[in-house]
Amino acid sequence: MAKIDSSFGKNFDCRIDEFCTLMQSTARLLDEKSIHDLRVSTRKLRMLLWIIKNGTPLKIPKALEHRLKSLGHALGRRRQIDVLIHDAEHYGFSARLHEQSRKSETLALKRWLSAHSQNQTIKSLHQVRQELVTQSEVHQKRVLKKAFKKLNLARSHFPRTPEKIHQLRIQAKKARYILEGFKKPCRPLKTLQEQLGRFHDLEVLKSTLGPSKRMTCVIKDQKHLLKSCRNLTVQLNSLAI
Repeated sequence: MAKIDSSFGKNFDCRIDEFCTLMQSTARLLDEKSIHDLRVSTRKLRMLLWIIKNGTPLKIPKALEHRLKSLGHALGRRRQIDVLIHDAEHYGFSARLHEQSRKSETLALKRWLSAHSQNQTIKSLHQVRQELVTQSEVHQKRVLKKAFKKLNLARSHFPRTPEKIHQLRIQAKKARYILEGFKKPCRPLKTLQEQLGRFHDLEVLKSTLGPSKRMTCVIKDQKHLLKSCRNLTVQLNSLAI
């Protein structure tokens, strides 16, 4: 069990403060760094809410879940365009056609970062935190077992298709943030998630720009990433969950 009024509660407080600060600065700047930072902060906050939902009797307001999920998607779409443009330029492709997509996604993101949306989100988060004070503990073992159920399969059966690899990335990301929520960071898991994410970025580049001789370098980089990811899943065997 992890006492919710000690390390978990303090972590939740820090995540709320970080998220609120980043939300305000991102609405003002809308630059690549602030968007990336807010996206990561949103993910981590959603995972802490997932822990609360699955490890305590508390119910998370559906409106809050919807706002955070929608904000995360809007940040993800804008971030994906930013990465696509950088990768296209890195591998020698023209990225000019994707500039308009970046403008469109930025406009969509602004709606989720409006003052009204921010106020509603912050109000709901503080309400959850206040209700959390009445809880004595979170069922850590049950939460971790549920989070790692699908990830454990990759240790013996590493996925082969881009779709399955993408699903593994999602599970690794979820497991990583949940462990961090309990103050149990795992470096191999963090590296696995990052490298699977990089593989996905290159997969998006391939599907967006289509076949080309220049794609040889992209495919080569993907093969190196997958080899490293397979080795990392073996390292996770020593992780006691």
